[in-house]
Amino acid sequence: MSDRLNELTTEFARRFGRSPEAAARAPGRVNLIGEHTDYCEGLVLPCAIDRETTALIAATGDRRVRAFASDLGAGEAEDRFEVDALTLRGRWGDYVRGVVAALFERGWEGSGFDLLVASSIPRESGLSSSAALCVAIATALDARFSLGLDAVERARVAHRGESHFVGVGCGILDQLRARWGARATRFGSTAAVSRRPPSACRPIA
Repeated sequence: MSDRLNELTTEFARRFGRSPEAAARAPGRVNLIGEHTDYCEGLVLPCAIDRETTALIAATGDRRVRAFASDLGAGEAEDRFEVDALTLRGRWGDYVRGVVAALFERGWEGSGFDLLVASSIPRESGLSSSAALCVAIATALDARFSLGLDAVERARVAHRGESHFVGVGCGILDQLRARWGARATRFGSTAAVSRRPPSACRPIA
């Protein structure tokens, strides 16, 4: 376990009073070739960067979600909701709600959970911070609740949550790139991408 993950595990325990049960990381990205071509069936060459978002999670046994973003200010860092009442609030937690909503569409019955996220990806900088956030959350949920999603399915869940629930007009390129760089942990990289279709996309390094 990395020093950073150890630090976040300690923060999770301090904030929620127990240890996390799963964690996932997903990187930001830059495009070496191509921009705004993924939703036009074009080719791009994205590359993961050394900035990432980490999500730590533990099930609560009820239907409530407590989410905390350690890199945000006190007034906006915490968000709470119930998985049966998913409405847009204009907060960062809408991305969490979006991933949950996308999983509901795939048949997940849902569960409450505690979530801690931390990111070194600058927001609104064109480095796909929101895609990394959604992929990290989807990957952590998949690991904790044994949803059996493969890499492309996790990217689809992340994209669905961001584009359809939150309403961000984006293709699936960013989520696919973040997914190939993502790593999941249970406790106790360049890719050539074509939008023809995501199941045919493959990492090349």
